[in-house]
Amino acid sequence: MNLASQRCLRGGAKSSGRLPFAVQAALFVSLSAVPFAVVALFKSTFYFVASTPSYLLFHNLAELFSVIVSLSIFALGWSSYSQNTDKHALFLSAGFLATGLIDCFHALGYSGMPDLVTANLPNKATLFWLAARMVGAAVFWGSAWIYPEDKRGWINRATLLGAAFVLLGGTFVGVIFFPEQLPEAYRPGLGLTPFKVGTEYLIIGVLAWATFAYGRRWQKSGDRLLLYYLAALVLCIYCELAFTLYRSAFDSYNMLGHLYKVVAYLLIYRGVFVAAVRRPYQRLRQSRRILNQIVDSLPQSIFWKGRNSAYLGCNRVFASRAGLASPREILGKTDFELPWSREESEGYRADDRVVMEQRLAKEHILETQRQADGDLIWIDTTKIPLCGEDGAVEGVLGVYEDITERKQAEQALRESNERFFSAFHNAPIAMAISTLKDGVCVDANERYLEVTGVSREEIVGKTFIEAGLITPSERQKIVDAMQRDRRVYNLDLTYRTREGKELSWIYSGQMIQVDGKEYLLSSAVDLTQQRLLEQQLRQSQKMEALGQLAGGVAHDFNNILQVIVGYATLLDFRASPEQKPMVHEIAKAAERAAELTNGLLSYSRKQVLKLETADINQVVHNIEKFLIRILGEDIELTIQTADPVRTVIDKAHIQQVFVNLASNARDAMPHGGCLSISVERIEIDERFIAAHNFGAAGPYALIRVSDTGEGIPAEHLQHIFEPFFTTKVDGKGTGLGLAIVYGIINQHHGSITCYSEPGTGTTFNIYLPLTDADAAVAQCSAAELPAPARKLNILMVEDDEGVRTVTRKILETFGHRVVEAENGRAAVERYAQDPAAVDLVLLDALMPGLNGGETLVLLKEVDPAVKVLFMSGYAREVISGKMVLPEHFEFVAKPVVPAALNEAIGRAMR
Repeated sequence: MNLASQRCLRGGAKSSGRLPFAVQAALFVSLSAVPFAVVALFKSTFYFVASTPSYLLFHNLAELFSVIVSLSIFALGWSSYSQNTDKHALFLSAGFLATGLIDCFHALGYSGMPDLVTANLPNKATLFWLAARMVGAAVFWGSAWIYPEDKRGWINRATLLGAAFVLLGGTFVGVIFFPEQLPEAYRPGLGLTPFKVGTEYLIIGVLAWATFAYGRRWQKSGDRLLLYYLAALVLCIYCELAFTLYRSAFDSYNMLGHLYKVVAYLLIYRGVFVAAVRRPYQRLRQSRRILNQIVDSLPQSIFWKGRNSAYLGCNRVFASRAGLASPREILGKTDFELPWSREESEGYRADDRVVMEQRLAKEHILETQRQADGDLIWIDTTKIPLCGEDGAVEGVLGVYEDITERKQAEQALRESNERFFSAFHNAPIAMAISTLKDGVCVDANERYLEVTGVSREEIVGKTFIEAGLITPSERQKIVDAMQRDRRVYNLDLTYRTREGKELSWIYSGQMIQVDGKEYLLSSAVDLTQQRLLEQQLRQSQKMEALGQLAGGVAHDFNNILQVIVGYATLLDFRASPEQKPMVHEIAKAAERAAELTNGLLSYSRKQVLKLETADINQVVHNIEKFLIRILGEDIELTIQTADPVRTVIDKAHIQQVFVNLASNARDAMPHGGCLSISVERIEIDERFIAAHNFGAAGPYALIRVSDTGEGIPAEHLQHIFEPFFTTKVDGKGTGLGLAIVYGIINQHHGSITCYSEPGTGTTFNIYLPLTDADAAVAQCSAAELPAPARKLNILMVEDDEGVRTVTRKILETFGHRVVEAENGRAAVERYAQDPAAVDLVLLDALMPGLNGGETLVLLKEVDPAVKVLFMSGYAREVISGKMVLPEHFEFVAKPVVPAALNEAIGRAMR
């Protein structure tokens, strides 16, 4: 309760409009003294001595009234203490019990009254009077230091009542039975004794001290209740003054003193009444008003019922929902008289009975309720038993809240969650829900389970680290990013499947709310296959670039070799017997160099193939003995073949593949081992193509060549098919063996892969497309023709001067006449001067400016029947792809020996 409320209950505090306390006190003292002054100033009129019967009647009535008021003070303060616990009022009530009863003894012991145990003498009544006044003064003085909320333990009913009866008993016994032991207060014929007068002044002093103490309390608190006690104290002082001045026990001073006492007792009664009854009632009324305001201001509906489930009250919200204008209208009504349906009412009554019978609260009863306007709402009700002071159940207190919006929100949330989890579980990307702190998986979608290979039971409730799907360092990347930004986008992450296979993921994550808790929603796109394809594409592009480089090198080198071979042949014709061995060595070196360029052309797929349909099994068996000789005695060769596996191949080149692989295997098994070759028929599907970035769907021959050698380190695997890459010691290899294999297989539209680990050996898988054709494929080169029988006029077109010169000399050796042209434009000009003088055009395919194909077009414009023999360091198929050529044309590859060149001229002239 605030200060304003407290002051209101006290009757108001001092305000600026009131007179100062000293002025008010002076006015009250002055007004109270008026009767006293009138008697003193106008003695002739107002001073008198009453007759004995008249005085006794007055005296007994005044004392009787005083006793009744004193006992009323006791009854009021004593009976209300259990409710208000006002210790100040309790102290006054106990004190006035003793004072009132002593006053009663005083009245009964007065002269002229029947004897009270012993003879009633004036001294006896006066002693009782002094005892009552002394007790009253002491009570007043003591109460000045006791406050309503006093915490001292001795101020209680038992102690105070015991003290009152001790005072009462001691006074009664002393005055009745031991009067001679007490000082005289009144002597017949003499009147008041000095003891009596002195005691009165002592009492006045005690009352004055009490008055001062109460005045200080009033100044500090402003509690107007204290004014009742202050006024009573002033009147008591005047009462005591009157009893010190009377000359006769029956005079007007004595009677005025009794009147002062009666009025003082009435003021005390008023003060105790206000403290013990009115003020608690005001507080109760204020509390009830505040409680009603609180109850009415609450947004919940509140009601209370009796044992019969009839309503005893409710707040305004409940009344409004029940269609009532005021909460008062609910009194006596039952649920069946309110807008709820009968089914709802019966349910409410059943809950009431359960609560009252079991004496237990029933919480959060979720139910529907029909409103006065017809709307149906959801409510959350709690009911508790109402018990009386004796503990018996007297009814039910209920509170319910409209949760319709909450139910609708929950329904919307459920639907949203259902949509979310439907999207979550059916998402095409891997998704999981987990805690951020420890990474415990709460749920994972189907795609996540499919990619990682785990079941939902194996991952839910465990951390991803425990499941072996992620390393602590990779998970820490996620935690660090989430703590920094609260979300993660496109984080490169390495994940693992159940079998330990590494996956390349692009990870994204963000925090979400699920059932009021925060979780981490993770999503990831598996880029493992894409990055594998990218790697394969880069490798393919690199190999293609290396092939182009190798082909270019071979072309230029063939031109050089052509010069060497040509001059070596010419020297052989003219050399002496001693010189011929040296010339032959030059020719042999040129042949070995030509083999090297052929290897480069094989790698770059720019070598002429002689294709035919053959059974791979037969090819393997045909070369078996040769492979055994290559491997040596300490290496075992095993061959496993299946049903006929037919494909279109160049047998010689495929045999070269086996020879190169066997040579590598031999070098990888210096201490012996085993080389196995197996052939089988397989079907390649789209999944295989996507994984290996190779081929088209259909039947293939799978040739598997495995050794038990030392194996190849992982860092070398991606380079093994590159030309000139080798891990052998110097002098042990050229680095072209596997490069040639790679080129041959690719030229056959196949693929080769390698799997190896150090210490476990190496396996090469070769895939060649199968065919059902039985006829042999036409070879790229025509049948050999004999050399021409006549000498020819040849126009030789060659941009390389060295090749041009040596070729001219070779042709002249055979008796041909040669006209040179350094490029296509010059050749066309010379040919146009006299086409009939040229029997054959020996035309280089690739030249600056006009290439061979473009030159042939211009030559045919001059003479459509022109005969042409193409010559190039590239393979026949390569030049066919680089220029427009006739469907059938004659071709010779550099470097070419003179005899082969002469044979090609013969074919061209056919």
